[in-house]
Amino acid sequence: MTISLLAYVAVFFKKSPTPSDNKDDKKLINLVFLVNLFYAAYYYGGLYQYFTSIAIGQIMFFIFLFYLGLCVFLLKKPLSLPMIILFYVVISLWTIHGSPNPRVDTIVVLKEAPLKFIQGKNPYNSQFSRVYANIKPTYYNYLPFSFIYFMPFVRFLSDPRYGIVSANLISAILLYLIFKKTKDKDTLKMFVAMFLFLPRSFYMLEHVYLDSVIFTFFLGFYHLSQKKFRRLASFFLGLMFSFKQNIFLIFPYFFNKPVRRRLNYVFLILPFLLAVYFFAIDKNSFLNNTVFNLSPKSITSPIDYSLTLPTFIKSFALPNKNVIYNVSFVIFAIVYVVILLFSKRKRIENSLAITVLLFNYFSYHAFFNNYYLAVQFLLFEIACLYFNSFLTAEKQPPLTS
Repeated sequence: MTISLLAYVAVFFKKSPTPSDNKDDKKLINLVFLVNLFYAAYYYGGLYQYFTSIAIGQIMFFIFLFYLGLCVFLLKKPLSLPMIILFYVVISLWTIHGSPNPRVDTIVVLKEAPLKFIQGKNPYNSQFSRVYANIKPTYYNYLPFSFIYFMPFVRFLSDPRYGIVSANLISAILLYLIFKKTKDKDTLKMFVAMFLFLPRSFYMLEHVYLDSVIFTFFLGFYHLSQKKFRRLASFFLGLMFSFKQNIFLIFPYFFNKPVRRRLNYVFLILPFLLAVYFFAIDKNSFLNNTVFNLSPKSITSPIDYSLTLPTFIKSFALPNKNVIYNVSFVIFAIVYVVILLFSKRKRIENSLAITVLLFNYFSYHAFFNNYYLAVQFLLFEIACLYFNSFLTAEKQPPLTS
């Protein structure tokens, strides 16, 4: 539902270059987002959150939606960005409180890996607490900066989920700063609310999925690039690719000519030196964890529940499943090349969303969090289409054109 609603708004914006000049257009835009937020409130809650906690969280969520609807449609008063952020912080902290011990491998490894590193141990050569009965927890499948990022939250707050809350708050502020020159401040605040309260955002929080943090560093790169801080922007871009391996699929989009002019390659490669270090001290452990464990032959999580085409094919008694599986990758490869060529002439934000979406759908191993990142890129594309329509190229140049 989220993708379909956002796709509708994106098409609407493309057909209407200056939608905010029309009050009816603004009402329709805000109504679409409010409907999506009601959907998010209905499905609020983590998988391991207590029933009472979910009920109270939903009540707080609907109070927030009442505030939005009252300001936008009835009283027609300006929305308060601090109030939006306050609601998000309160509901986030309540979610963490109501789900103290989720049984999911992401939160276990992202809580224990920083502590092992502090103790002088190599997370890529360590054993973690068991989560799934049939899977031996001797793996850390993420790139090194993931446990570096969560280290202060684990060390001082004993929970990596506070790192997700912090990342989302930074993203909200960055979204506001990127588009703050727009005349339509209320719609901008609705965009920020939509970002913070996307459907299942608190499920993402409970499971400590890294995709939200990755998107934060993308926004940091984008904002710093617009401000012409080339070195710092390049450093943030490097950090963006220092969490998960599958994100490297969008790496080529950042090397088309308009983006390439804004990069400083020395600062871009600095974050990758951390991976080089762990490769140097224990090559076999690092490669086994970050490369060889990411294949259909190695099971490090319940992939039978993954949301992919190969998993869908497995549910049928079909012959030659491997052939169908391989063909799906060929189809993706063709689409990927087409999008990559197309992105040289157009904005890359939409290409990022499409690539992330298709790659995960055609892969053997992808869950809700992977598609959540695609929705975040799509939401950002919508924001670019809408708010940049009022700004001259000199004031707010697009990332690519």
